[in-house]
Amino acid sequence: MKRFTETTKWQDKWFRQLPARLKCLWSYLLDNCDAVGVIDPDWELVAFQVGENVSDEDIKYFAERIQILPNGKLWITRFVEFQYGKLSRDCKAHIPVFKAIQLHRLDTLFNGDSKAIHSLKETDKDKDKEKEKDNEGVQGEEVPDVLLTESQAVASANNSGVPPDFAKWVYPDWHDRGGKDAAGVTVKWSGYVKKRWNREQQEWNAGTHRGKQKGKYGKAQRTEADRDRDRTGLETTAGTGLRTL
Repeated sequence: MKRFTETTKWQDKWFRQLPARLKCLWSYLLDNCDAVGVIDPDWELVAFQVGENVSDEDIKYFAERIQILPNGKLWITRFVEFQYGKLSRDCKAHIPVFKAIQLHRLDTLFNGDSKAIHSLKETDKDKDKEKEKDNEGVQGEEVPDVLLTESQAVASANNSGVPPDFAKWVYPDWHDRGGKDAAGVTVKWSGYVKKRWNREQQEWNAGTHRGKQKGKYGKAQRTEADRDRDRTGLETTAGTGLRTL
């Protein structure tokens, strides 16, 4: 079995000041604990394998790094964070880790100071939040039942760094579809206008955008080709139905 090791521990003052037998004991615990850093030492065997007289009394030297669980087993508290970083239930390699966490009931001992530990508590919440996201990737908002007026939409876009004139140009597309994108998916205005701006700002700033060429904000001048290009990012050749990059 292979594991990550901190090669700079030899420069760490805490490790450097340990007696040689405790350096060996610490390395032994790291190498022989399970997937979440839990170990139930057989001290007679530990002393034999380390080659030194070590016992449970030596755990006091690791007090800031080891916690004694209610069942007497030892838990290396930072092991999960160091070995795996942020855990994910979507990662097959992390499945044994989650099983070990449940086995040892460590979820009740986890705290927000550890990224990996904290992530365990947030994993299920994150999945629920992802389900609530709209297709534009904006989180924490809900699509309003009543669509924004043009002035409200322009003000909202301006607060997000989108120029008012561009917001006015794209607002009819979003509003006339009842708050949906060209694919018929309900989206928030903030996400819709940001995505459009990120995609089209270069042309807009260069003055070559069709919105500036065809008239100031003329909704009536927008064509099906315009809407098709907004949805796909491809230009439709007028009258032919052919698309060109």
